[in-house]
Amino acid sequence: AWPGYAVVIMLGGDQLLLCIMAMIAAVLRWWGRWWEPLNLSAPRLLHVMIVCAMMLPLSVVSSELYRVLLEGWKPIVEAQPWLGILDEMNAVEMLAKLAQAGSLPIMILIIAGGPALGEELVFRGVIGRGLVARRGVFWGVLLSSALFASAHIHPVHAAAVFPMGIVLHFVYLTTRSFWMPMLLHFLNNAFATIMS
Repeated sequence: AWPGYAVVIMLGGDQLLLCIMAMIAAVLRWWGRWWEPLNLSAPRLLHVMIVCAMMLPLSVVSSELYRVLLEGWKPIVEAQPWLGILDEMNAVEMLAKLAQAGSLPIMILIIAGGPALGEELVFRGVIGRGLVARRGVFWGVLLSSALFASAHIHPVHAAAVFPMGIVLHFVYLTTRSFWMPMLLHFLNNAFATIMS
């Protein structure tokens, strides 16, 4: 049984901590005018419209990829039961239960807002910008997307969000605005929360 608001407070605190740590990392990485490398300028309306239009197809592809990979994961866990411990850390399953623990606006703030800000600061901002600068666009985007995916722990969830990481970084590079991958990430997670 999920103890409702205690879980909401714990998850909200976790997301708040992630956001604070990500902001500290950004400040330490770019001391002084730390917001400039992120490009926090207002996005173009066309970019906002394109990102909004991308959300649903991208969410459907990620969900379907997750579903297909999960079917392939089940026989692996049956053959190697010790891997079942990873199923207990599957954020997709936990979030589906958590989405019902609190009011919808609070859950959208926690499940969509927190990760959109914190994860984008880390994986597109601090880590992603550094990897792209050092390794080039191709390897930088692949490596930052792999790190983004691995942060989701469960192998199926990680594999399903890897393409999402690539798209988020592509959006960041092409729009030249930190707000656009953050918006896409927020919309994707909000949609998943509403559907749950």
